[in-house]
Amino acid sequence: MRHKKKSASTPIIKSSENCLFQMKFQTKNCCAPLAQILELVMDELLDGILIVNNDNRKVIYFNDKFKQLWRIPQSISENSDDHALLCYVATQLEAPDEFLKKINLIHSTDQSWQDEINFKDGRVFARKSICVSGMDKFKSRVWIFRDVTSEKSIHIDSLTGCLNRKAWDSIGTKDWVLGNYSMQYCVAVVDLNDFKNINDDFGHEAGDRVLKRLGVTLKRLIRNKQDKVFRTGGDEFCILLESSTDISSSISNRLTNELIAAGINAATGVCMSKQKEGIIEAFRKADARMLAAKKAQKHLQNSLIHPSHQVATRKTKTDEEIDMLANLSVAVKKKELDLAFQPIFDRYGQIAWVEVLCRWTHEGQNIPPDIFIPLSESSGQIHRIWDWVLEESVKTVHMWKEKSKLISLSINFSAVQVEYYKNTGFSYSNQIKSICEEYKVSPKCLKIELTETSLLTDLMKAKELFEELTDIGVDLCIDDFGTGFSSLSIMQALPIKYIKIDGSFINGVPLNLSNTAITKGTISMANELGLEVCAECVESSEQIEFLRSYGCHYFQGYFKSKPLPAVEMAKLI
Repeated sequence: MRHKKKSASTPIIKSSENCLFQMKFQTKNCCAPLAQILELVMDELLDGILIVNNDNRKVIYFNDKFKQLWRIPQSISENSDDHALLCYVATQLEAPDEFLKKINLIHSTDQSWQDEINFKDGRVFARKSICVSGMDKFKSRVWIFRDVTSEKSIHIDSLTGCLNRKAWDSIGTKDWVLGNYSMQYCVAVVDLNDFKNINDDFGHEAGDRVLKRLGVTLKRLIRNKQDKVFRTGGDEFCILLESSTDISSSISNRLTNELIAAGINAATGVCMSKQKEGIIEAFRKADARMLAAKKAQKHLQNSLIHPSHQVATRKTKTDEEIDMLANLSVAVKKKELDLAFQPIFDRYGQIAWVEVLCRWTHEGQNIPPDIFIPLSESSGQIHRIWDWVLEESVKTVHMWKEKSKLISLSINFSAVQVEYYKNTGFSYSNQIKSICEEYKVSPKCLKIELTETSLLTDLMKAKELFEELTDIGVDLCIDDFGTGFSSLSIMQALPIKYIKIDGSFINGVPLNLSNTAITKGTISMANELGLEVCAECVESSEQIEFLRSYGCHYFQGYFKSKPLPAVEMAKLI
């Protein structure tokens, strides 16, 4: 510990007698005055100074500012061992264990170090450490601390607690420290979708709550002090993550999952930067990818909308629709949805497979799927619904299998999920395999039903996804065929096994000549291409006979069976 000041004749400043360090001032006639001046200067500095023997970790010296900054009591300051001092200091910090671990790491090297320390009470200290070789051939470590709380506050966004645009703009200047190593940086840009509508419909207080929630969500990706989250614009955020390897894919997946879990609808873009000088360029690329994703999401959303359910795309929503979206979020989170099962029959009247249908009953009222499914797609809840439906379906197959009722189930797959695969590379095939292994069910017991809009997002990516699914034994079926813009020739290039002719074309067959011509032509071309055909919304035995005579393989509709609860479906099979 630092002793009381020596008399004018004393040529050195010493620590306690157990310490080895001596600060010698090699001048001929003014050693003592220079020593006194130096000590006075050290005590007047705005920085807190601590010097520790790097070998035996004894405290050699600290100035008055160090004691003041760290609020060191007399009982601690009289101890020459740095252990008691560090333990006391650590109790004031947000991450005491990390602080102590880093102290030991720094002492184990000869490198200089520079970072920041966050206190529980909101204070922020800049910390710098230098290893110095003494004249007696041992090393000491000099620690320098400065309170930068007021300086940091001008770089903090008052609403979200994230770093602000001013902090982002300082990247690359002398005032910005990214870290102590030459690292790569992953830059992720996040921009809220339809944020203006939130402010217009609910007011700015609601918009502020969304921004706060997004800030909290993005901070979950932070792993260390070098990682940063910025609010770079009104509803735009940027994440800067330090990494020695390319983590763009994993960060993109995790970011998307975090946003979905938080119920936040946003577009994202991710890019890696190898050098500090390239971060701004990486930001531009990530921003461009985010804008492309936002454009694709809007295009996809528009393509999904049927004139009868404008709820998902209207610029303004009614209070009833807003409440429905909030209630849906709760229902999905608490797994309050239900499943119904509708069989598909072959030409001999036997059940070929069973379609799984998602149902939602809220306050005793059945909410039609053509209302809540578009809502789930526009809000991102569709991913959670898929996870639940998939697992429940596999569990159902497992239960039926135990009762010697082996039959396959078909699950509906959204075009939004194809877009999600395109943007993140999420492996649906691995997800399906994992759940099937858990319940000892073969993936061959599952079929995936996709709408034609699934093919409109990116044909090559769709083909890649579909091939991954068929590789594990999952058959693919195009649902509501004829209502989209795809063609049989396009699907010939894809690993599709079945098509289901939309019920609007089956309606009135064979009396409706127009629908009859379309249906006959579709069945004929599908058979030529080796595709198996299922007719939806079959209403009579006459329709079945007519469709069968033209080569239709399967039939589905209320005439044969309405959607049933699992218990009743088990009896039927």
